[in-house]
Amino acid sequence: MGRCEHAYRGQPDEVTPAAQLQIAGPLIRVIIERPRPNPEQPGPGVPGLALIDTGADRGVIDSTVVTALGLDPVRTEGAHGVGGRVELEIYNVHLSFPAPLLLEVDAKSQSKHDLESLNARVPPELGGKVVAIIGRDLLQHLVFFYNGPNGMFALQTTR
Repeated sequence: MGRCEHAYRGQPDEVTPAAQLQIAGPLIRVIIERPRPNPEQPGPGVPGLALIDTGADRGVIDSTVVTALGLDPVRTEGAHGVGGRVELEIYNVHLSFPAPLLLEVDAKSQSKHDLESLNARVPPELGGKVVAIIGRDLLQHLVFFYNGPNGMFALQTTR
């Protein structure tokens, strides 16, 4: 069973770990690749951070990742959000979550958005930018714990 735990660490005169988790959200490391024809042969990927979002029914990849990997949409699909109905370009990608989670996922039906605005809230010690949002399409296969008062979260596989 893979498990990823993270606790935000506060510094004197800075925000508390609980406040930092509330501000930045739960972030984990991810590498996004083109879909793999052979699961044993990884290709070039784009590393970064993924925001776990229990309010998102599907995952999202940053538009810079689509460009960097030269991805083509597999279809367009209508969706509803807080801003109303929109047409989304849908992509298939391979997501790798490094140790300690050690999870490999062929993620179908990921939409594309500009996620740059999320990076202003990323703590510098995480050293990366948000390149993906993990939605309920992937979370339905994992166990996610969120401990807001202590500024901690954990994500684990069930195997």
